[in-house]
Amino acid sequence: MSWLSNKLENSFALSSVKFDFTMVKVEAPIEFDGLGSRLTTRRKADAEDGSIHRTARKLGALFEQIIPSTPNLITAYGQRVSEIIATPGINPQGLTKDGPFETFVGADATALWAAATSGISSIAMYLLATLLAGDEWDHKASISLWVELVAERKREILEGFEKNGLTLESTLMASRQDITRKELALWDASARAWLQSANQAKAKERDQFLLIAKNVHLSNPEGATTYRQVLRLWHDAMKTMEELLNGRPQLIVDRSIPSAIVSWHLFPNLLVLDKEISNICFQDKLIPRSATCTIGAATSISMEEQSLSRWSLALSHYQFYGDKVQVDSEEMFSRVNISQFLIITLGAIFGSWQVRRKDYDAAAQFLVSLWAVIRKTSLPSTTGADGLGLEWLQCLVAGANYFLDGGGLNNRSVTQLLEFGSRRGRSLIGAKEVSLFPYFGLLNPSVFRSLHQPMDIDCGITFFREIAKSMKLTDDVAIIMVDHHPNLEPPNIGLIEFASIGKIGHNNKKRLINGSPANTTSYCRCIKQTPLRARRGIMFRGPDDISIELSSRIDSIEDLGEIVFKETEENSFIDLVKSFWFGYLKLEANPNASSDSLRRTMPLFETVVGSRFFGLFAPRERRDYQARDLATSVNSVPLQTLGLDTLAPGRLYDYLSCIGTKDDRPQFAATGVFQMADIYRMAFSCVESLTAINAARHVYVDLYGATISLSVLNSANSISEVGWRPKLDTKLEFAVSPTQDNSRPLQNSPEASLLRPVCLDLLTRQQALACLAYFEYGRDTLDIDSLDHALAMSIGNSIYVVKRLLSDPFERIPSNRLQRLTGNIGRSGISILIAPIEPRIRELSCSYNLVEHKRYDLRRENNFKSTSLHLSFTQWTCPLENCQSRTQDQDAHFVESVISVRDRGEWVADLDVLSINFENLVRLGSPPCAMANHKKMTFDYISLDTWEELLDFPVANVSVFRANGNWAARLAAVSILAQKDLAHALGIFGPDEFCLDCLENRFPVSRSGFDESESGLPSFCID
Repeated sequence: MSWLSNKLENSFALSSVKFDFTMVKVEAPIEFDGLGSRLTTRRKADAEDGSIHRTARKLGALFEQIIPSTPNLITAYGQRVSEIIATPGINPQGLTKDGPFETFVGADATALWAAATSGISSIAMYLLATLLAGDEWDHKASISLWVELVAERKREILEGFEKNGLTLESTLMASRQDITRKELALWDASARAWLQSANQAKAKERDQFLLIAKNVHLSNPEGATTYRQVLRLWHDAMKTMEELLNGRPQLIVDRSIPSAIVSWHLFPNLLVLDKEISNICFQDKLIPRSATCTIGAATSISMEEQSLSRWSLALSHYQFYGDKVQVDSEEMFSRVNISQFLIITLGAIFGSWQVRRKDYDAAAQFLVSLWAVIRKTSLPSTTGADGLGLEWLQCLVAGANYFLDGGGLNNRSVTQLLEFGSRRGRSLIGAKEVSLFPYFGLLNPSVFRSLHQPMDIDCGITFFREIAKSMKLTDDVAIIMVDHHPNLEPPNIGLIEFASIGKIGHNNKKRLINGSPANTTSYCRCIKQTPLRARRGIMFRGPDDISIELSSRIDSIEDLGEIVFKETEENSFIDLVKSFWFGYLKLEANPNASSDSLRRTMPLFETVVGSRFFGLFAPRERRDYQARDLATSVNSVPLQTLGLDTLAPGRLYDYLSCIGTKDDRPQFAATGVFQMADIYRMAFSCVESLTAINAARHVYVDLYGATISLSVLNSANSISEVGWRPKLDTKLEFAVSPTQDNSRPLQNSPEASLLRPVCLDLLTRQQALACLAYFEYGRDTLDIDSLDHALAMSIGNSIYVVKRLLSDPFERIPSNRLQRLTGNIGRSGISILIAPIEPRIRELSCSYNLVEHKRYDLRRENNFKSTSLHLSFTQWTCPLENCQSRTQDQDAHFVESVISVRDRGEWVADLDVLSINFENLVRLGSPPCAMANHKKMTFDYISLDTWEELLDFPVANVSVFRANGNWAARLAAVSILAQKDLAHALGIFGPDEFCLDCLENRFPVSRSGFDESESGLPSFCID
């Protein structure tokens, strides 16, 4: 073999003397001209003269001899990509407002144009790149596939030459070219970014095709090795598409043509063979009408069947060490925007609730109406996104609004999203292994009737009465007891309230509070003021310190039409009270006593449902049913007739707050709604997941064009386990603290909530970036602790930038606010941009005539029109290592990124915008006076009209940096001063007119933190 190597090396050396074929540029096919004319200058230069052009040339030459001839496919593909890049919103042009990222904005078609200017064979290789860069393979698997393909092709060429010596010299030369893993990674990354943009432009057609293709069993390409399988897929896809473009119908039998359709965005009409034959017309003008694909569809396909149709490949170059790694393809997922994702999330809940299709509109309207009632709740002052808390419910309500606004069941698209979530989304929200009570239990008559009560205690009593009725308990053996002070610190006094479970006949002459005579059959109550006694060692203080006015409670009960008896009266209800109270006291005083000894004196009552402080009680021998089962098995209120607007908003709010927590502390056993909520409580993993999705909703709301990969639905774990999720406080708090008022407020209105809202802050900048990476990749990739210095993140066809980097420093932009730009920095995986540790500022010039520091003439000017911000990268990168996987390629890298300010092309400084304390910046707003008196100024004011004048700043004067309306120059000036530890000495003028006299009065000279040489007004005023 050595003679062969020597011969090849000699041939290669001689050829290299003549020219480097990898730098040859050919004229792109005319069909690609529309693409080339719309590329940015930087991307076009990279494509024609950069390393990615050499990669395209080397790959084209290496595989040229085995590429099938498909002239019509090349022509149609050129027309399609030129059409796609001209689609509005797909290829935005970088503008000044994009700051240092201006040249990075726009669709990434760098590899595509590099292929087009490298020859037909390179275009064919790009078609292969799009097949491998689709949703089926992540970038690590795709790069490993490319490394394997290149290595095997080189080996194939050398073996062929050794056997027969008929290999072309150009092919031999190509086999000697070094194609690095880094070059292949950049080739793959550009193809992936283009696919995201193209998928967005052709989302309607792609999604329609995938809905059909996903229900079809597709065979995998045949081949003894990974190399042979991939080549088979590629060849079959190109040949079949060529036949279609020639007008010949085709039968889809394997995954080659579906992969080609979604990767190349050429959509032939389909003939779907199902129970009925269906014609699906895409009306693609590039495909002849006679070119129809026949495909057999199944009405349903199980997850197990889907897994059997996945493509499994053995990759030799996936890890650094070990045997080949078996990697399975993923399902070809669509990407959706945040509103569509919320509809899918809503569908996951509907799936858990087992909502029927015909009820989708009514179920969505239920959530919208529920929130309308919640908004009537009277709450204490709060913070948070909405002020009401219940973020998990806000997520569902948002999804319901998007569903209904989209047309509901009348719109096929939104209905398909909902049904997709119903089938596939339960694991995402942590509801796969648990059942959720439909409609939060509000269709249960017991719950629904109870929540009409204006007062919390009466809400619980009504619920217990409904349970007793379901259990067929009689009013002579069962009773409801409420301890109004279950959580008081000793010593205190308490009130004990008893309520009958049904209406009891009585003979008395009582009148209700309104003067009308009481019914002889009614619900009965009795309130007992407990004397000084011990309850398991807890002492209660005397009646003078009682915290609830007994008369007020009696009035509220009689308002309900019920009778309050004194314990000295005689009737069957009072007899039951005495019987219960005697047994209750004995049990409290001696909980270890034998039940037989107690039963010999009085029947021993037990809690049927509720707690020993607030519950339904009955003798032990009468407890024949499971109350919890009965509470959830009664007939439902019809959804269509449900009148949510009749519920008490405060009680509904408290109920939903309780079912969304796992707080089961004893003091909450005294609340009425808690008795119901304890039965209908949601799985906390589901609450956490919905809360995390709602937090993501606030991140995505300002990110126009951002999309989410539905591969997140394929995750084995729920979103409640991701590292970026907001941490929920599981503790509920009373709106009125028991330490201030030794009881819950009894006289609460129907609108008043007893519970303080649990409101969450918005995600931090680090959490928001990790959240975006999760929804882009479909897995929890980034550790938020590693993102402290991240100023931007480039992934796919998106750059997510900290918005403060693109805003005027006078604006109060939250630190967690991000902005999305269409584009990327041309690197594989996730690139996390971080600033250098100590950004440089240029040294002062020795030329004395560069600085004038003229007297400020009160004119607001922009003297920095030639100033611009630029983004560049050092050679330093660092992977976020995953020591468990030990793969050769990493999901994410830190990239040291330099944001520099230049003036007339001359470098001034490198900026560290994240180091600015924006919250503490002094912002100088409009003056308080009607007429500004500019002439009488306490200090001399100096104009700073060049960067040298700012860098060589005066010491004892107030300086005005004049860049009015130029956000980039103003931001750069603030950053430079902050880097010089002068942030405390600067102020920023807003867009409105100002009065220096008034400003001087606002900033007295003796302000702390200033040197003696500095005036009261900030030394540097940024205009």
